[in-house]
Amino acid sequence: MGLIELIIVMAILTAVLGAITISFTSATRSETNVSHRQQAEANARAALTRMREDIHCSYYVQAVAPNRDGSGNVIPGFSLSLTEFANQCAAVDTTAGSASCGTGAGSSCVFLQWCTLPDPAHPGSFNLYRNNSTCDGTSGVRVASDIVAPATGWPQNAAISPTPASWAGNLWPASRACPTSYLPTQAVDLAVNPDATGSPNETYELKDEIVLRNAGRCTGAAAVKSSPSLSVSAPSAGTTGTAIGAGSVLATMTGSSGTNATATITFSVFGPSASAPATCSGWTTVGTATPAGDGSYTPSAGYTPASAGTYWWYASSLGDSNNNAANSTCPATASTVVTNAKVSPTLSVSAPGAGTTGVAIAGSSITAALAGSATPTAAITWSVFGPSAAAPATCTGWTAVGTASPAGDGTFNSNAGYTPASVGNYWWYASFPGDSSNNAANSTCPATVKTVVAAPLPDTFLVANPGTQTAGTAFNVTITAILPGGGTDTTYTGVKTIVFTGPANAPNGTPPTYPATVTFASGVGTASITLFKAASTTLTATQAAITGTSTAFTVKAGAQKALQYVTSAAGTTVACPAGNLVVGNGGSLTAFVAVIDNYGNLAANGASALTITITKVSGGGNAPSPATLTVAASANPAVTSGSSLLKLPNGSPADTPYRASSGALTTVTCIVQR
Repeated sequence: MGLIELIIVMAILTAVLGAITISFTSATRSETNVSHRQQAEANARAALTRMREDIHCSYYVQAVAPNRDGSGNVIPGFSLSLTEFANQCAAVDTTAGSASCGTGAGSSCVFLQWCTLPDPAHPGSFNLYRNNSTCDGTSGVRVASDIVAPATGWPQNAAISPTPASWAGNLWPASRACPTSYLPTQAVDLAVNPDATGSPNETYELKDEIVLRNAGRCTGAAAVKSSPSLSVSAPSAGTTGTAIGAGSVLATMTGSSGTNATATITFSVFGPSASAPATCSGWTTVGTATPAGDGSYTPSAGYTPASAGTYWWYASSLGDSNNNAANSTCPATASTVVTNAKVSPTLSVSAPGAGTTGVAIAGSSITAALAGSATPTAAITWSVFGPSAAAPATCTGWTAVGTASPAGDGTFNSNAGYTPASVGNYWWYASFPGDSSNNAANSTCPATVKTVVAAPLPDTFLVANPGTQTAGTAFNVTITAILPGGGTDTTYTGVKTIVFTGPANAPNGTPPTYPATVTFASGVGTASITLFKAASTTLTATQAAITGTSTAFTVKAGAQKALQYVTSAAGTTVACPAGNLVVGNGGSLTAFVAVIDNYGNLAANGASALTITITKVSGGGNAPSPATLTVAASANPAVTSGSSLLKLPNGSPADTPYRASSGALTTVTCIVQR
């Protein structure tokens, strides 16, 4: 056999083996599917058998209803709730005393529940559980799986109200009416299919109408359930953080079958919401009540709203063997309008510590600090009481000062001030009346904040600076009376006796000249003054308690008038003040010569130099050395740049007068003596 023939044979063999493998795999899968389907059908038959035993043993079907979570919200699946007598059917259950039994048997009853829950691994399929308590899939026994809708769709039960949004998972259709003297029944419709998607026509369905053998026989009246009405009411108003008490929420049942109407009433609330929701599922469960026929019932718990807004109330009952389900109006009409709980702000007040009678205490200096408020809308009001040595015990009947409208926490000023009329203590108080969100707040009472009001201080004088003046030349000074708080005192008018002080006498002793009185008009007067000493000085004007001083100004020397011997080029010390000077035997005087004005002030020199000649008039003294001195041009002060020696020889010379002269200036003579 050649290579080509060998390759062909191998290809044929591979195809044959592949087909055989596929055939074996398909057969294995088919066998597995059949086994799974057989097991699901067997489990369904066993579940129905066990359900028959439970329903036969029961005396009461509490309800067929959609499943609900711990908050009362509807979740997928349905529940069948039964009540049995304890030890009545030992093979079924022997546990007694369940608190969820419902009607009739008290502590000798047993609560039992069957329920369907979605199978997470097979979307669209449900598992079937049996439990002695509320069936939630975490406890109890799973007795069947792969439960799907029958060929005609999921069964519906007209007794369930309100009608569920979906019937998926319901196995208990409405039972037929119970004729007189017959036992009541419960219908069951159970379908399983492990592969509903791949083999939808292979659904296995079991149906039955199971008798409650321990129930009372139906009578003509009992054959038809009552259809009670249920309404709910609650307080119209509430506040955040404050419980709406259980005793203030009522559900009223009317038209029930009587005292055997005992199906639990569930209270729910929704909010905050401006309008009622269109549906009444998924609300917050508040509490429950167990009725005993017609009447008003309160929930087992109250409700505390956390936010402001409108809260809507709903009450529902699943019904029982004698009564259809009942609900309050949906969309809900009973509501509670919840507002924010009021906060308790604090308020403090402040004002100036001192004041003056007749002078306004400005509103900008009167404040109140608000803290801890919540969007305030009321106004703060300031009040004052006084004069009073001590604060009053109460803070009513005071004088209102001003107001402010706060927009939140902060410090606020009064929109008006206050002018105290008398001396004494004035006590301050601020109040906030509160509003829909805030309780009232006040500053401390008895008050602790005070303004000590004193008599007004005297006016002061504002003495205007007259600028540079010349010695011996009169000038005007403006004097203004100023109020203690500032501004011109326009009431200060008429002739006033003013005392002026400050400037000194001239070097030659000439004193300043001041007017004895000054006439004021609307607080302003003008005084004519002559000063004689060249210096930087200030001027003070005083009238009784009113006084004022100008800023410093300059008085310059007058025109050159005379000569004067001085001891230095500064010219500040007169060398021969009395006209004669004792120098002793052989003594001398070193003299500079200054130019002075008419009052002895050192004058300034002009633009030209000035020559000073010193002459010995008589006597035995030496000739002056040098005899000529010079004052430089524009020198200020006008003092010679050099000095002359005026000397007496040893022995007994006669007194010698020395005269200094320069042009028209008045000469100066100094008699030098031994």
